[in-house]
Amino acid sequence: MFRRLFVDTPLSQDIKAAPAWAVLAEVIMDSGVRLSSKLRQEWIKKSWGFYLQYPHFYRHDYPSESFVSLNVALWTEQFEAWEHFSQVAEAMDLTQLSLRGCKNLNSLERIAELKGLQWIDLGNTGMTDVSPLAACSTLKGLYLNNTGVTDVSPLVACSALNTLFLDSTGVTDVSPLAACSALEMLLLGNTSVTDVSPLAACSALEQLYLSNTGVTDVSPLAACSALNTLFLDSTGVTDVSPLAACSALKTLLLSNTRVTDVSPLATCSALEILDLSNTGVTDVSPLATCTALEMLGLSNTGVTDVSMLQREGLIIDGVKEE
Repeated sequence: MFRRLFVDTPLSQDIKAAPAWAVLAEVIMDSGVRLSSKLRQEWIKKSWGFYLQYPHFYRHDYPSESFVSLNVALWTEQFEAWEHFSQVAEAMDLTQLSLRGCKNLNSLERIAELKGLQWIDLGNTGMTDVSPLAACSTLKGLYLNNTGVTDVSPLVACSALNTLFLDSTGVTDVSPLAACSALEMLLLGNTSVTDVSPLAACSALEQLYLSNTGVTDVSPLAACSALNTLFLDSTGVTDVSPLAACSALKTLLLSNTRVTDVSPLATCSALEILDLSNTGVTDVSPLATCTALEMLGLSNTGVTDVSMLQREGLIIDGVKEE
């Protein structure tokens, strides 16, 4: 049976073949399967080759469960699978790598050897220590969401980093990120972060996600003039006056906060999406100057009069006019 399975015929390299490759990986990594060392190692390399040819970054055209199963099966010291990973990755001059969902991934030593890496997705893995990534000076994108990472200080060496996912991690201190001046996109949602003052140094920051954090003071963000997307929903924010300096803001979420006064947002003329649901806001007349506004959420607020905002192209949700 296995002699037929492992005949020397090309397997499909099409992305749709991922489920078949996942099954194959389970077989070749099973110590109970009798295979010669040479043949097993040959197929481990081929399996890594198939896996690594796809970047996997937020693509919707591949069977994600199969890719997760494939990397979980291969990412092990058994049968020198790690060695083969390094060899194949180096030979491919790899710039993008996703090991998302690989729960047995708890060390980055092998990955840090790949000096040309620019994008790494380690979300939903067993990662807790990112110190080896200090050697990855070319790193531009790093996904660490849903991991046990708590310390991001090693990332000060990643000066080219422009995209960083830290949502649903144990991170509380973002002060090391002040050194990441190229940061454009930062996700910190569902963390215990309370102080964003270090981010004032990130002048290139365009997208910042702080949903469900302990942040109360957004005054440091006044220095982030390029900011166009800001999620502050379910935070302790009450005063949005510092955001008057963020004239590039296009999307702002303030739902489930204690914000009552939106007059500072009158200067945010580029604002397109604004969610004020479940806030203490009663007067939205200052928003009349926000002529680019396309969507306004007012569910569970005290707002009753939106006549000054009514115009074609603006969707207002949740208001109960008297």
